[in-house]
Amino acid sequence: MDAGNQIYFFSICLLVGYASGIIYEIFSFFRWIFDCERGKNKILVIVLDVLFFIFFAIWSVFVAKSMQFPNFRAYMWIAYMLGWALYLKSLHRMLDFLKKVCYNFLKEAIKGRKMSKNSTFREEKKI
Repeated sequence: MDAGNQIYFFSICLLVGYASGIIYEIFSFFRWIFDCERGKNKILVIVLDVLFFIFFAIWSVFVAKSMQFPNFRAYMWIAYMLGWALYLKSLHRMLDFLKKVCYNFLKEAIKGRKMSKNSTFREEKKI
């Protein structure tokens, strides 16, 4: 295998690692729904992580076979981890910020709705 093919395979593995970070967000969303962030439901955290890594292993083997990689080499696994790290440093931060903004917005909307149901008339909030 020449250097050109290795760069091609490395870039594909880098993209697979980045895309796996996006898929991990789905599992992270389930963690958030079931309130696993504060140390609760530790078994569910373990189950979700194991499911993700099984999915990742199957997906990486599928991509390797469909793209006809010659065999697995160390640089491919390094590219997977670099893609994952790039995802964590870029898109994950933006999605995490967006999740917090949506959570705070919904929390305030629900709180405001509860207050308006308890009062006999609607009070206007001064800005």
